[in-house]
Amino acid sequence: MAPRRDGLSALIFYDMSETTEEKLPEVEAWNWLVGLLSKRDWLVVGWVLAIKGLLFLFGAKSYQIFENRRAPSAHAWLEIWNRWDASHYLQVAQTGYNAKDTLVYPLFPWLTRFFAQVSGDYLLGALMLSGLASIAAAVLLQRLVQLDYPAPIALRAVWFFLIFPTSFFLHVGYTESLFLALALGCILAARTERWWLAGILGALASMTRANGLVLIPTLAVPPGTDRVTFELRLESNRFPRYQVALKD
Repeated sequence: MAPRRDGLSALIFYDMSETTEEKLPEVEAWNWLVGLLSKRDWLVVGWVLAIKGLLFLFGAKSYQIFENRRAPSAHAWLEIWNRWDASHYLQVAQTGYNAKDTLVYPLFPWLTRFFAQVSGDYLLGALMLSGLASIAAAVLLQRLVQLDYPAPIALRAVWFFLIFPTSFFLHVGYTESLFLALALGCILAARTERWWLAGILGALASMTRANGLVLIPTLAVPPGTDRVTFELRLESNRFPRYQVALKD
């Protein structure tokens, strides 16, 4: 009798090869990929992709309205998002550093160059990198919050993180999504006492933005020590009383 499937896997695919002695390599690879993430993780991935699609659609329509013309090609639609610092990152990825780009940290341009080799275009490579990093950041945030709070609160935290007004930087050729993915992964690895992984991700975060140096004092606080938690309670339904409690 074939084993019963539960959860998201049963909704995404139907493995007809279970009736045979051996599974096809493609089916095994798909099963492995689906099993990497939980149902809540896949829900978060869906949120990121939906918001990303709406953002790019909104940008395209806004460009058409304000410029009173349509972009001549699909690549021209992507050029809408190649603004401000994004052009500097692309320039470093394409031609290397010059005197004006000394403040650009190297990891994002390096990875942009790698994805450009895959996609054949530097701008598309930068958007692919930011897209994958934004998905990783959202999933890692959900897992990090769930260490201390119930799953609904973790999902709510991710939802507000994704709809924050400036969160569109996560979806374009900027370093924010990559840095957040590495920083959240570093903290999550430290919370689960995988210190070697926390050190690697922290170093990579510091190669993405200068803010990565903040992770050094963060990791210096060992887990399990006393931490300060703030609790808001209502007293006599009139005035809030703020209570600070130390927990072991």
